[in-house]
Amino acid sequence: MSNGTIVNHIKKLSFNLEEILNKVKDKILNSCKMNNDATTSRCNNRNISVRNYSTDEHTLLCATNTKSKSDLEKTGILSQYLGTLVHDHEPVIYNYGSKHVECNVHVTRYLKGNHENTSHSWNIEMIEFLNNLNNKKKELILNNINSFTQDELNYYLNKYDEIISKAKEENKKEKSAYYKAEEKKLINRLEKYKENHLMFILMPFDNNMSERELRHVKLKQKISGFFNFLESIQNYLNIKSFILCCQKQSKDFYKLIKKYLIMKQLQYSNCFITCLLLFS
Repeated sequence: MSNGTIVNHIKKLSFNLEEILNKVKDKILNSCKMNNDATTSRCNNRNISVRNYSTDEHTLLCATNTKSKSDLEKTGILSQYLGTLVHDHEPVIYNYGSKHVECNVHVTRYLKGNHENTSHSWNIEMIEFLNNLNNKKKELILNNINSFTQDELNYYLNKYDEIISKAKEENKKEKSAYYKAEEKKLINRLEKYKENHLMFILMPFDNNMSERELRHVKLKQKISGFFNFLESIQNYLNIKSFILCCQKQSKDFYKLIKKYLIMKQLQYSNCFITCLLLFS
């Protein structure tokens, strides 16, 4: 099978999945909580952005030229979404949704890096605080308890503030101007977005779902190189979105796509399955 034939089948399959993906988009837009993250890929010798929009049962992957607000809104997802967004620290995302949950695994990496550079103890205290609070939340869930008491919440909120106060004091003593400035940015972020970092009490602790679902983009780039056109990478992402949805719902995507093509009275070919195999 020639490369041109494979490309044509991928393009055709992507087009035929449009109706299904529109339904996936509606499901995501009507969800109470959505995870999202972005990564870079190469297209026509320049960087582009690939972003995922995920719930527990659905995933939609979209490619845009940049991560800018204007390009984000071209997908018609974030601009229409009214629920809670779980994401890494991207200030532009705060323009959308009703509530925001910051990924604490993501900020933990910054805390570890800052500790390696400054040896300041507040970083480790904050990491332990966040992890211990998350473990406490898991214990409550196992015991069928849905929330902390008000006294417990007050204790954790005050403890967070104590660590931030200690961070400011240690930052004043930092001798390196560069590390002092970088640490100050991290402290300001944790202070400003306190509510968003502690929102995991009611929501997920991290954004790992989105990160996992974007790894294949980097893997494919290492194996296959870059795409020549934005349309080409979007065709790939459309098929991958369908496969991820099937995996989440424990459905056999080979059987499902065959059934769908027959139902739509479209010519079924093993070439379609070949295309799917390339992405699975």
